[in-house]
Amino acid sequence: AKRHAPKLICLSLGQSTDLRSAASTIASLRAEVPGVAIAVGGGPLGLIEGLWSDLGADACTTTIGEAIEFGAEVLAR
Repeated sequence: AKRHAPKLICLSLGQSTDLRSAASTIASLRAEVPGVAIAVGGGPLGLIEGLWSDLGADACTTTIGEAIEFGAEVLAR
């Protein structure tokens, strides 16, 4: 990720067992690519309100449309 300097990374979490690895992945991305916006989506994020924020993400998108909107906002900055 560092080599390409992305402005946005989106992660999809399919199962609740993905939560721990998602937090670790987000922390690693933050260290490697400062300033990158990170959006997460997936069923497990609906289990606890604000869980996406606790994982370190900037946004939680529940549809592809929301992900596209968030991406457009990030790229417009």
